[in-house]
Amino acid sequence: LLSSLASSGWPDPFGGFGFTGSQRASALTVADGIVYVGTKEPRLFAIDAATSALLWEYQTADNGAVATLAVVDDVVYMGSDDGHLYALDAATGNSLWRYQTGGPISSVLTAADGVGYFGSHDGHLYALYLEPPQ
Repeated sequence: LLSSLASSGWPDPFGGFGFTGSQRASALTVADGIVYVGTKEPRLFAIDAATSALLWEYQTADNGAVATLAVVDDVVYMGSDDGHLYALDAATGNSLWRYQTGGPISSVLTAADGVGYFGSHDGHLYALYLEPPQ
């Protein structure tokens, strides 16, 4: 996908947006005209799909590769090899919260009725309120 983006007029993803030749995309999702690209070198990029402008960039706290991405109600949920599920504001990339599990997270968060479900390599299935109950 990244090479096809470059050939369609987007900047070379390995020369633009802070990518280096050793970085590899590890997760990708698109929501509301924004392409979210996670890398093995623990960063997440938000790129405007229409203009290819870099909107924001986020680096995981514990240097865990970005493994999964989901966008629900203007929040990006990022599962990481460092065992955290991160919640980021989709517009700004600001950290809202993070939740630590006992192992890497490689399953994509699925949401229903305000609860996010995901699994971890610690052998557990997690169900977290995405917002505090009212």
